[in-house]
Amino acid sequence: MDGNYISNFMIERIMNRLGALGAQCLLLCSMGCANHDGAYYADIPHEGEKKVTITAIQADTIYPDAAQTSLLGEWLMKDSVLYFIDKYAVGVKAYDKDGNFISENIRQGKGPNEMAYPALISAFDEKNGNLVIHDNFYYILRFTPNYEMTYNSNKGWLDKLDADFDKAAVQELYENPDPEVPQMYDYNFSARRMLCRADTVYLPVVTEHVSYNGYETSCNARDFWRNSYLFLTFVIDDLEGSHKLFGHYPPAYYKKNIPVFSTYDFCMDREFLYVSFAADPLIYALDKQGKVLFSFGFADPDIAGDYPQTTTLEEYDEEFERQRAQYGYYDRIFLVDDLLFRTCKTDKNIWKLQLYRDYDLVGDIVIDGPMEVLGEYDGRYYAFVDVDLAKECFKIIRFSYEE
Repeated sequence: MDGNYISNFMIERIMNRLGALGAQCLLLCSMGCANHDGAYYADIPHEGEKKVTITAIQADTIYPDAAQTSLLGEWLMKDSVLYFIDKYAVGVKAYDKDGNFISENIRQGKGPNEMAYPALISAFDEKNGNLVIHDNFYYILRFTPNYEMTYNSNKGWLDKLDADFDKAAVQELYENPDPEVPQMYDYNFSARRMLCRADTVYLPVVTEHVSYNGYETSCNARDFWRNSYLFLTFVIDDLEGSHKLFGHYPPAYYKKNIPVFSTYDFCMDREFLYVSFAADPLIYALDKQGKVLFSFGFADPDIAGDYPQTTTLEEYDEEFERQRAQYGYYDRIFLVDDLLFRTCKTDKNIWKLQLYRDYDLVGDIVIDGPMEVLGEYDGRYYAFVDVDLAKECFKIIRFSYEE
C-alpha cells in the first residue's frame, strides 16, 4: 500500500470505534500545530560549502539468493553482515559481505523469541545493537543481537495510544479537531524508514482527513502542508507516557499543492536528526526534541523543482507515475560515520549520488539508477539496487571512491 493514501487500517480502526457514527465520517485526523506559516523554519542558518572532489565510484555487484523469499522486504546492515527482513514472511535472513547465505533467524509463532506477523519496518538500535521490529499490526518487538526477545508490546502502538479514547472523544475530535492528539496519526508508508537509538523509536507519520489533507486543494491543503506532523517518537518501554509528535514540511511545499513529491527520508547521528524532502534541495538538521537548528545541502543544477500542481486525489493518482518519471527530485539519504549520502533523479532522468562531509558537498556522482545505501565495511560501502526476477536474486553493489 502506498502511504500517500488514507490508511485502510486506520479507517477500519476509526470505524470500529465510531459504531453508528461511522456512517457520518470516513476518518478523523488532526495535524500539526504552531508552525504558523513557516515560523518553524524561520531564521535557520545554512551550513556547508561546495567542495566537490569525488566524481566517480568503483563498484562491483553481489547477488544474494532470493529464492526462499517473497522478493519484497527491507535490507539492513550491521558490521559485515547484510540482513533481509521479508515483508510477507516472518524471519530475518543473514548474508555475509559477499552475498553468501549465513542463517535464518526468528520463527513465526507465539512462543519465546517468536513473532506472529511479518515485519512492516525494522531498525538496529544504533546504541546497543538490538533489532527493533514494527510488525504489520503495529506491534513493537525488540530482540537482542542473539535474537532473544526482550520486549513485545502485545498491542499495536495505535491501539495503545487509543486506550482511553472512547466514542465521545471521537465525536469531539470530529467536531473540533485537536492538532496535538496522536491517535489520529498513521505510519507513513512512503517514507519506508524507522530509526532507533537507546530504545527510543523514531517513526515517520502521516494523517489525512476527508476535509483536511494534501490532495484536495478544497480541503485545507494549505494548512496541511504548513502544520502536519512528520514524526512520532517514543521510548519502547513507555510508549504511552513518552510519545511525542514533531516536525513539519518546509516552505518548498507552501506555494502550490504537490503531493506527488511529498516523500521524505531521514537519518541521524548522536546529536541530530537529518531530514531530506523530495521537492527541497536542503537537508534539515533537527535536535532530538524536534527543533530545526540549521540546514545544509545544495541543489542539483538539473533539478528545476518546477512541479505541476494537483488539485484532487484522482488527479494525484493519475499523475503520480508520469510526474515522478518526468521531474527530478531528491530521494534516499543515509549516514555512515561522517559521510552522508543522498540520491537524486534529475529532470533529464539521470540518477546522481551526492556526498556530504561536515555539511560540505564533497561528492557529485552519476550512478546507474536508484539505490539505497545500507552501510560500510572495510572501506567499502554497500547499497541495495534491485531484484533480478529472472534469476531470483537480489542485486547489491559495493563501492569505494578516491578523492
